[in-house]
Amino acid sequence: MLEWHTRDEKRFLEGIGTYNTKNSEIKSTTKKKLLEGYLEGCQKRVDWGDIDKGEIIEFAKVQLAELKNTS
Repeated sequence: MLEWHTRDEKRFLEGIGTYNTKNSEIKSTTKKKLLEGYLEGCQKRVDWGDIDKGEIIEFAKVQLAELKNTS
């Protein structure tokens, strides 16, 4: 089974919105919506494995705030 840690989840969040192979152009509005959806999903997530839930939620919130400040 693949091990997934806090650092891996952070890398995933940093690239969120860029994983669509059909359209590699990222739009900040798309990334905002994806991060908002991610944060909503965090409330329902039960198994965090080796991921630090608090650290990741804070990281996602900071990423979202940075996007909101640049638009």
